[in-house]
Amino acid sequence: VRCMKGAGLGEYAVMGIAAGSMALVRPSAQPILVLLPLASVLVRRGSWRRRLMGPVLCVVLGGGFVFGWMVRAHQLSGAWIINTSNAVNLYYGNNPWAPMYRTWYFGSHAKLGDPAILKYPGYEKVLTEVSELPGGYTGLAANHRFEQLAIEDIVHHPGVFLLRTSNRVRCYFGFDTFTSSNLHAFGGRAAKLVPFTLLLEAATYLCLAG
Repeated sequence: VRCMKGAGLGEYAVMGIAAGSMALVRPSAQPILVLLPLASVLVRRGSWRRRLMGPVLCVVLGGGFVFGWMVRAHQLSGAWIINTSNAVNLYYGNNPWAPMYRTWYFGSHAKLGDPAILKYPGYEKVLTEVSELPGGYTGLAANHRFEQLAIEDIVHHPGVFLLRTSNRVRCYFGFDTFTSSNLHAFGGRAAKLVPFTLLLEAATYLCLAG
């Protein structure tokens, strides 16, 4: 916000370092490294030189963090990657068995060896085959295969992909129900607490959001 109001290069440097660090912790935060400086360029007044200097510094610093890690990852694995979890996460939400709304389901449920996976024999077969590739489930070959499978699903079912994506956005703005879901699963007296815990979770979320 300070950058958009006309702060100096120091603030942009801090924003670049922060955005680059976020991208290393959570790769899905990478767009922030471009979107925040871009928003600053569009909002600020003045000459193009003044409007561009800070955002460029921000992108260069943040990008340096990301690229530095990619160089190190290349030394370790021989591949230009940030991590090997993005592809499998993409596949979790974009496969023939992924729920329309609970697109995160396979990220936390129905793992290999979990009885819940027996409901999805086709999905289990894919995971088993990928886990047998060189490097195992988290290797580079698995990373490539998961990415390939996810893209195939998206290309063949673009309408479903758009629906799931819109549901991801809806879900993002919903409050967490982890506690209430667990109480409901226990049943009995615990389940009777669910209306109260749901209210508490919603109130806590709104306070944090506010």
